[in-house]
Amino acid sequence: MVIIIRGPSGAGKSTACKELAKRHKPSIVISLDDIRHWRTDWTFSDNEESLALQSAASTAQLYHDNGYTVFIDHVFLNRWEYDKFVESVDVDESEIKLFTLIADLGILMSRDSGLPDNLKMGKRVETLYDEFKNSDEDRGVLIDTSAMSVEEVVALIHTEYL
Repeated sequence: MVIIIRGPSGAGKSTACKELAKRHKPSIVISLDDIRHWRTDWTFSDNEESLALQSAASTAQLYHDNGYTVFIDHVFLNRWEYDKFVESVDVDESEIKLFTLIADLGILMSRDSGLPDNLKMGKRVETLYDEFKNSDEDRGVLIDTSAMSVEEVVALIHTEYL
């Protein structure tokens, strides 16, 4: 199974993926942020973004084919980006689950302010929040994490959808 968890910064994607992976053995968490960190500079062209997405898809395919549950942690802001990723992973559509985590802007900003300085997103949190709120993406399951603990988010996904 390939479980994709998307959402703006601070919604809980990374934490939910890591906690869910503990419940599904064997499993792997693939974070596109981690793949981006392979680069030594922070200037990304569209081609480099495409390469990161292809790297994640290839890795997901390899692990899936070897019996792993694959958790993907990424923003996936655009429909085309998500579609391109799914098309790149040769998995039956019934084995792909999409979850979008969202929270109120104030909650996202608060979560961001609690991060170490080198991980804070600042204004980017607001930009991503606005883009998600105005998105036409309606596939998968939408979960508002504003009033939920990580444990509640994980339990909801695990018991209701997986």
